[in-house]
Amino acid sequence: MLDREVKRELPEEWKGIVPTEVFVKEAEKLRSIINRKLAELLRKNRYRIDFQERLEKIIDDYNMGSINIEQYFQRLTKLINDLQEEEKRHIKERLTEEEIAVFGILIKPKLKLTKKKEQQIKTIAKELLEKLKEQKFVLDWKKKQEPEQTYKLQ
Repeated sequence: MLDREVKRELPEEWKGIVPTEVFVKEAEKLRSIINRKLAELLRKNRYRIDFQERLEKIIDDYNMGSINIEQYFQRLTKLINDLQEEEKRHIKERLTEEEIAVFGILIKPKLKLTKKKEQQIKTIAKELLEKLKEQKFVLDWKKKQEPEQTYKLQ
């Protein structure tokens, strides 16, 4: 559903003849969609914060007059497409959402890796996640595991 909403590009015939109000309205719709998608992605993996920073920069550039409404719309469109790619990245990488989060932590800041090294780090991420789960590590930073839930108090 969301993919269909955001795949639309600005029609060529709009460029140069469409009133600014139309661009503003469409850009605000797109920004709303981006905010929802971004909230969902950040909930799953807070290390995707760079997408939030990109959105803020686009908005700041537009508000400061550094870019016009057409450029603003185009940058928002590029951002939503990148968000959709990121949402599917764990499938391409053959990792779960949790594993992709651990993998992201291990390669921060963005490292230039050979395919072999990348595969080794993915394996490490999977093993680390498995060990953390064995130790009843809570992956959702919003939840706190209470000792009473883990150990029976005598």
